[in-house]
Amino acid sequence: MKDSLKWCARLKDGISITEQDETLAKSYLNEAKASLRRAEKNLADGDLLWATVVIYYAEYYALYSFLQRIGVKCENHFCSILAVERLAGMQRTNTIK
Repeated sequence: MKDSLKWCARLKDGISITEQDETLAKSYLNEAKASLRRAEKNLADGDLLWATVVIYYAEYYALYSFLQRIGVKCENHFCSILAVERLAGMQRTNTIK
């Protein structure tokens, strides 16, 4: 995992340390909540494919909200998930995989 994080740090949109952005963190958390509401509608309509896609993005938005709150910028999904695994532990990030 450590080598992967180094690789992520070298990517153009990989991991970088930045200023904490409370406004952006709240915005992403709101997107996560809205995505969950959308997923509920998709499930009620029997659209399992889009419900699954939207649930993934709800998880990702919540994850990215956390990263923004602590001052980590990463626009690569794989690297964002890897960073949170490192910070929060694999146990807490299992559902996003």
